[in-house]
Amino acid sequence: MFLKNIRHIFLVITILLISFVFYSASIQKSISSKVLRLHILANSNSSFDQELKLKVRDNVINYVTPLLKDSISLSQTKEIISRNIDNINAIAQETVSKYSNYKTCIYLASSKFPTKHYGNFSFPAGNYEALKIIIGEGKGNNWWCVMFPPLCFTNGSSGEFDKDSEEQLKDSLSDKEYELVNNYEKTDIKIKFKILEWLNK
Repeated sequence: MFLKNIRHIFLVITILLISFVFYSASIQKSISSKVLRLHILANSNSSFDQELKLKVRDNVINYVTPLLKDSISLSQTKEIISRNIDNINAIAQETVSKYSNYKTCIYLASSKFPTKHYGNFSFPAGNYEALKIIIGEGKGNNWWCVMFPPLCFTNGSSGEFDKDSEEQLKDSLSDKEYELVNNYEKTDIKIKFKILEWLNK
């Protein structure tokens, strides 16, 4: 009888764990289908290459910000980026060419990301579509942000998002999804993030 009860408890725990894993993965997949990230990879981790990466970031964001300021959907943002992708690469290449002989490469693609914390928000590990800018060999630490909703465009050096950006993120996600990205300090959400990190190893 005792062994039977133990088996029953173990079965219930296993079912709950599997359900939790599938639920977490489903939420992440839903979030990823509603955002577009910007992903810039430096040539290497040397201080020169890392500083160059940030120069590319600044010039690209300065160019893209006015283009996307009136975008109200992911599809509209992707269309604008696709129309201007050659110009974006030209800006990245022009920036890099002032300081080095590296080449830049740019494309829209789905990429695997680890858990990322950005300002008040955290995005769970998983696959996300991103505009990728690769500088040189692209073997250095990367920089990333969210282009839609427009979380790249913060209030200056403070790194804080303006209210419009936060509201657009909230409007783009379901209540459950928004709770997941905006409440990382909660124990149950940390567990969900850890499960997603494990699934994406």
